[in-house]
Amino acid sequence: MENQHSLYLPLPARIQAPGFPPPPQTSSTRAPVSAPLRPPQTPVSLGFVKSPPGAPKKLTPQKRRHPHDENALPTFSPSPTRPSPAKKKRASPKSWAQKLDVVFDTLKTLKWSISDLLFYLFRLRDEQNANIHRSHRHAAAVQQFLRGRTRINPSFIVDVWLRSADGRLADGADEHRLMYSTTVDYKSIKPVRPALTSFAVQLARSRLCRESRDALRVPSASRKEHLEWGDIGSGTVAGASALIQDDQPLLWNFMTSYAVGKPISSNEDIPESSRRPVQGVCTHLISTMNYVTAPRSLKSTLVPTLRGLLYFASSVPYDIFGFSSRIAHTPSYSTMFRILQSLSEHEAKVTSEAGRDPTKWGILRMDNVQNYLLQRDPRIGRENTMNIGIAATYFEADDVNPKAYDLADKRRLLALNQRQNVQVYDFVSWMDLDHFDTVLSLQWLRVLADYIPELHKLKEHVSLLYRTRAAKIPLPVKPTKIHPLATSSKNENVTTELKDALVDFFGQIGQLHGDYSQRLLLVGGDGLTYERHLQLKKYLQFHDDAFESCEFIETALEWWHLGWTDLSRICETHWGDPLTRDPSTLGHSATKIGRRTPSNLKKVDYYPSAELVYTTLDIRILDCWRVYFRTEDIFKHFQQLATQGELPDYADLEKIARLLFKTYSSASGIHSAFQDAEDISEWGSAIPLGTPWSTDPDSVLVAKAVAVKKVEITRKVRAGNTGEGKSKGAQKPKVQARPLDAPPVPFKGDRVLAQSIAFMRDALVSREMAYAVAEGDVGRVYEMIKHMLFTFAGSSHSKYTTYLLETICNLELESTPELRLEILKQSLVNMTGRAGTFCASDFLQEYLNRMLEAIVERKGTDYGDKYVREVVARNLHHFARIKLEVRQGEGLAQRSGRHTAPHMKAEVRTLLAEYQRRELHLRRPGRSYTGPDDIFHADDFKKGFNSLQSGRLSNWATETVYHRSVRRTDNVHSTSGPQAPDREVLDNSSNELDISDNETSVQGPAEPLQLAFVTMVDGDMLLTEADPIGAVTEMDFGGAGLGHDEEGLMGMVIDHEGSNFDGYCDVDTQSDGEE
Repeated sequence: MENQHSLYLPLPARIQAPGFPPPPQTSSTRAPVSAPLRPPQTPVSLGFVKSPPGAPKKLTPQKRRHPHDENALPTFSPSPTRPSPAKKKRASPKSWAQKLDVVFDTLKTLKWSISDLLFYLFRLRDEQNANIHRSHRHAAAVQQFLRGRTRINPSFIVDVWLRSADGRLADGADEHRLMYSTTVDYKSIKPVRPALTSFAVQLARSRLCRESRDALRVPSASRKEHLEWGDIGSGTVAGASALIQDDQPLLWNFMTSYAVGKPISSNEDIPESSRRPVQGVCTHLISTMNYVTAPRSLKSTLVPTLRGLLYFASSVPYDIFGFSSRIAHTPSYSTMFRILQSLSEHEAKVTSEAGRDPTKWGILRMDNVQNYLLQRDPRIGRENTMNIGIAATYFEADDVNPKAYDLADKRRLLALNQRQNVQVYDFVSWMDLDHFDTVLSLQWLRVLADYIPELHKLKEHVSLLYRTRAAKIPLPVKPTKIHPLATSSKNENVTTELKDALVDFFGQIGQLHGDYSQRLLLVGGDGLTYERHLQLKKYLQFHDDAFESCEFIETALEWWHLGWTDLSRICETHWGDPLTRDPSTLGHSATKIGRRTPSNLKKVDYYPSAELVYTTLDIRILDCWRVYFRTEDIFKHFQQLATQGELPDYADLEKIARLLFKTYSSASGIHSAFQDAEDISEWGSAIPLGTPWSTDPDSVLVAKAVAVKKVEITRKVRAGNTGEGKSKGAQKPKVQARPLDAPPVPFKGDRVLAQSIAFMRDALVSREMAYAVAEGDVGRVYEMIKHMLFTFAGSSHSKYTTYLLETICNLELESTPELRLEILKQSLVNMTGRAGTFCASDFLQEYLNRMLEAIVERKGTDYGDKYVREVVARNLHHFARIKLEVRQGEGLAQRSGRHTAPHMKAEVRTLLAEYQRRELHLRRPGRSYTGPDDIFHADDFKKGFNSLQSGRLSNWATETVYHRSVRRTDNVHSTSGPQAPDREVLDNSSNELDISDNETSVQGPAEPLQLAFVTMVDGDMLLTEADPIGAVTEMDFGGAGLGHDEEGLMGMVIDHEGSNFDGYCDVDTQSDGEE
């Protein structure tokens, strides 16, 4: 019965034992329990107070029966000889106070205190430090209590000790300083509160140290591999955070709880923070502390190494590295140097394996790099000079048909010599003219949908048409694998040095003399590099080995430099005089919106020129739409249609767009506008007549000046024909000048309108190529390149005419369909793996070159230096990647890809008003701002067609066929083969030297070209300026401690048996920041 009774304990008001009623109101009152209590049926968890169980239920009394009940069983009276026993009187239960008195009396009898009882009850060893031999009863009682199998758990007792008012320290007591003590052993502290708090602190400290030792233990040297760039990226911090939570949970909980300001039981309790995420901050803090604890463990060095690589890629000064290393934020600069060297060696091994893999194929892209080396302290032998080198990158190709790189098929097609009989109309037949009309007419729809808010819903449909109806050879959207190679200090303009550089690059991709793959290898470059490769193959054709003769090289012309040159051609052809009153010229439009004339129209700056040309094109297209709808303001017109619910549907707009394309941006439109603007034809009926044209005063003056100039030319020609001092072969052709008194032929055309149509057609082709490149459709790109052949042939860019003749003939006549497809597919790359982010491969190479040039210029070394080849060059693309991925890994907002430039509303309004006032896109017969006899120079396509037709194509074919057959004709000593072309005919076919097509070395520092990324986002083509130089202009390499003698190997390794971050870093990081 006593076991069913409970006692009250003198506890604080806020603490209540499980299964007990609340304490009395005053501490002096101690009354026994009126009814026995039933013990709790389930175990009680620590820290939760439960109400006491109720009193035991009373049994239901039996029904009282009548003494004479007939249904009752018969009873018998007890024997009179056996009297019933006397009833025993039950003792009343003792209260908890009475029981405590019994315990206290017993302890007093034994001369024990409570401490003696607890000591002998729980002690482990005796006075001789031997194990205590306890009785079975003793051991069972202690075990039941310590294992929590009693009604009162040990945790409750400890909590009571900590909170009891009896253990409260007096104000001003010295024991207050022992609370949560980390210096005094808790076993030597007597008061309970300081002892318990110090015990908890010291126990947690020991556990933290144990976690650190176990988590950061350096594994054995077996089964390890070097750190790879794949371990560094957007998931590095997240992976490190997961490892910390698994291996150091106590430290993680303490850090997150401290950061939040309250105890945290799980990660779900951590509040979200957009500015400084708690988990990310704690991961970096713990990683920094782990780096101090175990600087040779890869777990601890991974995040600091990530930060160090970010600093290196962001060109952080050397002094910042020293400070950051001292506080364990990053490794030292010398350590980062060795890490990068090790990563570069690993990249070299991976590149060599990829180049030798028979199941893979790729393309090697080269480009010249140069910077002006300015000596700060000039001496003899230390003069200012041009630092020249060559950079190359190997791009892997996926899903390649093995027939594409068959060297035997290439030899068979070359032996057919089909280019010898190629005609101009063959090039025309290779063009898909229906596709050409489709993609250019879609641009008219796209411009309307971009600029008219009421038609924005059509943008998605127009983009869908580009990907379906207008698609040719779209590439799959996946990232391209690239491998930058170690640079060379050779000069590609010197043939012997170019061969040495090629042999160096071939060796880096596993192709060695006597040990190379017997298959074609794509080697691409810009115009100058492409020309040098062709020349090298011509010079080495007498070697029998395919490696020595470079026969296995398949040269490829890259597209970005081609598009850049075409943009320069557009500016050169259509710029005109910036002070002219002719609204059709690009210079007039540029002046109206405050743009300056480029310093060199033959080689314009890419980004500002592309933005100007495409903006002018858009506004002229909008003006043509305005003319078609017969409205003064096209924006208000569509606003009114939207208000009235009368917006035209897509089918009607598409028909109008095709009509406007044929009227304002086709070859027939140019011809009709220039020949007879009064002609009432299908073209004339589509363009309203403007106000009658009156002779412009400026045009009269220009005509008189032209007439005077022609008279002077005639006189010089006649004087030359007299033969004084000139041979017959040097005489110039006669020029027939019209007599001054002859009546002028009336000009019925509209030169201004024709020039605007020619500009829009050229700009549409240029932008379509940019569209196709960004969307990754190499078939559309190739169609625009076929068109550019004729426009280049009609311009001063004669070298690109030769490049395109060679490229198109090679693809159409001398390549199998499989090879042609693969060459086109490898012309574009995608570094992000996202749709709309393709780019020409030579643009990526140019971007990497600018970063490399800035680093080399700052370092003051050459491109063959060990630092450049083994530390910077092979890791260059990772520097650009890591800056983006680290931001993503920290949850920073990604750039949307939208155009961040200021709006163009002012430019649009200004040019629309100017075109409307000058009636640019109305027919005004006789309109011309030059003399009536001036040749129409804006139609480069027509001029190029005529140039090729007049003998330029046949001369080119004769020359190239002759150079290819030199070896064969020399070996057989035959005179029946192709004859050498007439050098005078070849020289006259392209008598203009185009220096803009050659990227020759300059003699001094030049202003860098402004690059621009072209991307497609939701159907919009976005031009984003790229500044690869700005990323490294602040770099200070700090030569101290970076000599070649310290360029050792970095042995970061990974243990396969553990996680991906387990490993050992065999680098001396103890001296970080000390060198």
